[in-house]
Amino acid sequence: MGTFRTCFPFGFLYLKEYKREGNAILFTSFLFLAGFPILAALYYLLPQKISRICLLAASWGYYIFMNPLHIPVLLSVTAVSYGGGLLLYTKREKTDAPRVAKGILIACICAIVGLLFLYKYWNFLADSITALLETFGLAVQSPRHSLGMPLGISFYSLQAISYLADIYRREIPAEKNVVYYALFLSFFPSLSSGPINRADTLLPQLREKKTLRYENVKEGLIQMAWGYLQKIVVADRIGLYVDFVYDDPALFAGWPILLGVFFYGFQIYYDFAGYSNLAIGAAKVLGFQLQDNFRQPYLSHSIQEFWRRWHISFSSWLRDYVYIPLGGSRCSKPRKYMNLMITFLVSGLWHGANWNFLVWGGIHGVYQIVGNAVRPVRERLLENPSSPRGLRRLKRVVQVIVLFLLVDFAWIFFRASDFGHLAQIFQGMFSTGVLSDQIAMLSTFPGGVLPNSASALIGLAAAVFGDFFANRGRPYERFARRGAFFQGAALMILVFMILIFGLYGTSYQADSFIYTQF
Repeated sequence: MGTFRTCFPFGFLYLKEYKREGNAILFTSFLFLAGFPILAALYYLLPQKISRICLLAASWGYYIFMNPLHIPVLLSVTAVSYGGGLLLYTKREKTDAPRVAKGILIACICAIVGLLFLYKYWNFLADSITALLETFGLAVQSPRHSLGMPLGISFYSLQAISYLADIYRREIPAEKNVVYYALFLSFFPSLSSGPINRADTLLPQLREKKTLRYENVKEGLIQMAWGYLQKIVVADRIGLYVDFVYDDPALFAGWPILLGVFFYGFQIYYDFAGYSNLAIGAAKVLGFQLQDNFRQPYLSHSIQEFWRRWHISFSSWLRDYVYIPLGGSRCSKPRKYMNLMITFLVSGLWHGANWNFLVWGGIHGVYQIVGNAVRPVRERLLENPSSPRGLRRLKRVVQVIVLFLLVDFAWIFFRASDFGHLAQIFQGMFSTGVLSDQIAMLSTFPGGVLPNSASALIGLAAAVFGDFFANRGRPYERFARRGAFFQGAALMILVFMILIFGLYGTSYQADSFIYTQF
């Protein structure tokens, strides 16, 4: 991981070193910090048509800067879904619409999924088949490629598929303006890691004339500041320890690994939620409202509620374009449970081309099935309105703790690189080691465990407190009702926490947001 240092008070100006080749650090780079205010000013000063072209140029320019070899993939998905949408919209009104329109839809989706498969899943399938043949004594060379996975392909592919499906269902018209459609698919705040935008919410906003509004800028910057705290102060700090343990779990035994497993649940949440808040906040500064992506998922009381709060744009996409088309819950219980399992296996495979992701999705599928099966018993035991208020609160706390432990257990499969790595983690978790040996191993942590842990725990406490505050509903509106002194003091504390406890500096090699790899 290398060394790191806290740079106060000027470190925030160069938060992280920039890395290319798909490890996009869009929001935490000097390029973004310097360029976004200029882009926002141009956007509001230029006429509407030119301002949209400016945004599109910025989005494509960012993509080209990250890896120019992958821009043809983005353009291909854009062309296929734009042209396919126009054909679908034309054919669906004619007498032969059902058959022809369905053929167009299938052809376009196959083209988009084909590109996704080539770049994301080809090597996985080739390696799996090669390994299977080797078990039967057949030695073959795996037909792998070294193309690399284009940045954000999993996200904009889903947007294109949902756009085509909505036209086929007669829920939206096709977008005729190619600039607006291309911008919808490659809107730079959400291009790398979502939220996954829907055409019926973002495309109408692209047609509206945007005027500079103080409330939009203020609310957007506050949300971005919160995103910076989640990413730089919490996720990156915790990630140092998580990586330290997960990189070689065979060196540890017992509580150091359990602590790493515990922390990873917070790392992945605050890393992804931080990106989402930065994306939504940046879009809000420009006058756009993107879908919320996280609503304090670790404060859920059931696994079903967790998935209504976690990665909301993706969860709702799975519901609308996988689960419901399979039959949803309007069928027999065995079929419903099969639909749930297929949906979560798709979720696991979408997250990564590896068997451990598939197992992770299967675990959540089992959680869903068991949760549905025992729901009547759970509601009778845990949600009895006649119980004393104190007992009901205690039950809710227990539900939250159990939910976190279940989700955190599944994250082990998500974080492990392969099954061999997974076996080392589980073996270490249930092993006992000499305390002095474990402390000696932790003493080799870069920069020292105690200073980093103190910073991480301070940031984590602030982030958890913010989640509790937001969980009570409409956090910005409640914050805005406070006086100017309170708002200013709160923002100053937030900025100083980022400056003092944030992980950045020229000697620190920054990692990308976790979800950019998906």
